Amino acid sequence: MAASDTAHYGEALAALAESSRLATAAGGRRLLAFSQALAGRVHLLRGDLEPAADCLDRAQELIAAEHWTAFEPFVAGLRGETFLAAGRLEDAAPLIDRSWVMADVAGDHCYLTLAAGAKARLSMALDDQASAESWLKRGLDTTPWYLWYRARLLDTAAEVAIDAGSPAAGDYADRLGTMASRGALRELVVRAHSHRAVLGDAAAAETIPWLAKDIDNPALNTYLARRGQL
Repeated sequence: MAASDTAHYGEALAALAESSRLATAAGGRRLLAFSQALAGRVHLLRGDLEPAADCLDRAQELIAAEHWTAFEPFVAGLRGETFLAAGRLEDAAPLIDRSWVMADVAGDHCYLTLAAGAKARLSMALDDQASAESWLKRGLDTTPWYLWYRARLLDTAAEVAIDAGSPAAGDYADRLGTMASRGALRELVVRAHSHRAVLGDAAAAETIPWLAKDIDNPALNTYLARRGQL
């Protein structure tokens, strides 16, 4: 998990593959579900949608077999985001909705933050700016203990604000940069600089290629190239 947050994706996938082998050998279905879900998250963040879907589908099957409802919001949210990334909005919506509902029932602020971000990204895909902003507000009202969830939500908030031409964009980008730097979330540090560059910060733009050069993520490179920052 730590390797995933610091963008050492190859190390993360190797560790999770070993964890899955151990869990399979020991018959530990919950550990296997956990490992598969985290592997799915890594693949999703890298834009590898087919392996992400395979891992998350396997995790969902194991969760259902174990009746492990407490972990369901995480996997449902990520599976919904995988459909969303593939442009399959009708498949994404019910899973993202379920992620929010189940997280709300559990009162888990990490999963509520994850689900709120997914709801905001779905709203943007549906060209519903007002809904996206509403979900971002709900997500930012949560208090997740794990920084990655809040930082990723701030990343989405910055994107939404930039699209809307909102003056809040700079504040979101600054908050993201501070939090990502404090938590050693390397990829999100790069994305914070990317937002600042879009908003006219020339110094931030100059540092992006250097910050991103050792991050093995084709999706990040595509994102930065689309913004003319690589």
